[in-house]
Amino acid sequence: YWGIFVAGLLIYMWLLGYQWMPPVAFQPAIENPDEIKTIKVTAGQWFWTLEQEVRADTGNNQSNNNNYSSQITVNAGDTVKFVARSQDVNHGFAILSSSNSMDSPLIQMQVVPGYDNIVYYTFDKPGIYTIRCFEYCGWNHPYMLSQITIEAV
Repeated sequence: YWGIFVAGLLIYMWLLGYQWMPPVAFQPAIENPDEIKTIKVTAGQWFWTLEQEVRADTGNNQSNNNNYSSQITVNAGDTVKFVARSQDVNHGFAILSSSNSMDSPLIQMQVVPGYDNIVYYTFDKPGIYTIRCFEYCGWNHPYMLSQITIEAV
């Protein structure tokens, strides 16, 4: 009887909370996929490397140049596709809601070695946002920080 009671209680709690559950395969609706800014994120012990794809149109030829940095600048209102990959161990990629390194996260994902981990986000407010590792990755983990600057258009 205890097993039936616990199972019934869990089902009841699941039904109550179902309306707040996020969709499993959420993919944002993107109106203009050509306007997405792609930032490749490489995680390693104990650093972030950010690579922003810069597209330059020269006549009919389109060439891609890359800009490597630990700090990236994006315009407010731009949709950004973060493609993250780890070189060594699991890392937790999180962008905090301000430059305060103890603020709440806007986005967060696990960065698993050997896989491209992708998340989309549109920054609405200008400011400096902190990128932080949320998965303990070794003794120097607290200093695994970077920044992304969102400029007003």
